[in-house]
Amino acid sequence: MAIEALACGVPVIAYRRGGPAEIVQDRKTGFLVEPDSVNELVDAITRLDEIDRYACRQQAEAEFSLEALGDRFEKWFRDILLV
Repeated sequence: MAIEALACGVPVIAYRRGGPAEIVQDRKTGFLVEPDSVNELVDAITRLDEIDRYACRQQAEAEFSLEALGDRFEKWFRDILLV
């Protein structure tokens, strides 16, 4: 869901663990907070206006679009063939 939100220009707030921790750029495309910290979640919500929604969309396009995925596959195949 984090990638879909970013693609729509929506900042993501998530705990600093699991998949979202690898996707969200803290303080650029959302906020990563300490696991299980409700206070940090609430604080992050109050700071959402600090996040540039266009930066969210740009990250989604640069890292998760079909073109970006195709580029990664091409690189993986080249790496495999050159081994």
